[in-house]
Amino acid sequence: MSSNSTINIDTDIALRSAIYSCYPNIVQDILKTALDKAIWSGHLEMVKCLLADGRVDPADHDSQSLHTAVCKNDMDIIQALLLDGRVDPAGMDNAIICEAAAEGNDQIVQALLQYPQVNPAVRDNRPLNLAVQNGHVEVVRLLLQDSRVDPSVNDHEALRQALVRKDRTIINLLLQDSRINPHIVCEHDFYEAIQQGDLALVENWLQDSRLNPACQDNHAIILAACTGHTPVIEALLRDKRIDPAARNYTAVIAAAQKGYDEVLQVFFHYSAEMAQFITDCNFLASPGNMWMIIAKRYGFTDHEQKCAYYLQIGLTTKRIAKILRRSPRTIEKHIDGLKQKTHSKNINELLNRLIKIEYVR
Repeated sequence: MSSNSTINIDTDIALRSAIYSCYPNIVQDILKTALDKAIWSGHLEMVKCLLADGRVDPADHDSQSLHTAVCKNDMDIIQALLLDGRVDPAGMDNAIICEAAAEGNDQIVQALLQYPQVNPAVRDNRPLNLAVQNGHVEVVRLLLQDSRVDPSVNDHEALRQALVRKDRTIINLLLQDSRINPHIVCEHDFYEAIQQGDLALVENWLQDSRLNPACQDNHAIILAACTGHTPVIEALLRDKRIDPAARNYTAVIAAAQKGYDEVLQVFFHYSAEMAQFITDCNFLASPGNMWMIIAKRYGFTDHEQKCAYYLQIGLTTKRIAKILRRSPRTIEKHIDGLKQKTHSKNINELLNRLIKIEYVR
């Protein structure tokens, strides 16, 4: 080696030493960038070399280096980082285990669960919910083995997600946990039968002692009203545990908003209170209703229009009087007015004319 080369080497070393002593922060930033690039590129030996340099802190930016390794799904580099005592495996509010669960990397999840500072139940079991959403069976199995993870939180959110996905493997895994209420599965299948209008299956569920058809504040009758399956609604109303007036008559209001007149008629016949509510809200006399068309054609008054509807669905004069808060004699006068305007000799002829109008429409 020439003397000039020796001088150049010595000069280079001296220059680096000067830079390191004068600009330590710049050097640290350079080394940290080198570590991030090594992790991203998957250079394990380079990562180990940089970690051995005391000037490189892999815990900078809330252990971002570990998060990068998890994103790259590089188990060797993850293990190298976890062996460094400066790295916090629970960094960024346990974002690492959430990311691993979402990606379905059971090896990373298993490694992270060895550290007591890692919380697998963070944010109401987010790791478990992410694993269920993405169908990662092994990750779900690992998380359920940790006593800190309670699959029943948030009203059995994990199980409900698995039911929506129809993932039987994960459903069965969750049902093996004693903290899970198996009746949730019954409720889900019951609601699904209602949505599909499967009368036979709904009736079978109503006979099942495991099921409370009024659960979730009578959600079943509201769901049935929204879907407009009249036979299903009739079956539900025969079960005395169900209250169709729950949540301030939400089921009735839903049927009215959807324009399900047949459903409204079923509710109307259920009880005097329901009939009164429907009458007070004028649900059966909306502008698009056939009774408005009939009333316009014959010049019915408002009360005559309501009497015509109630007669057509089979109510007696006394019942109509009670609903409209009028005397039976007043109702009879309204009926006389109906017969006169439709040129009907009696109530039967009046009803036949109304039915014919409905049919033609």
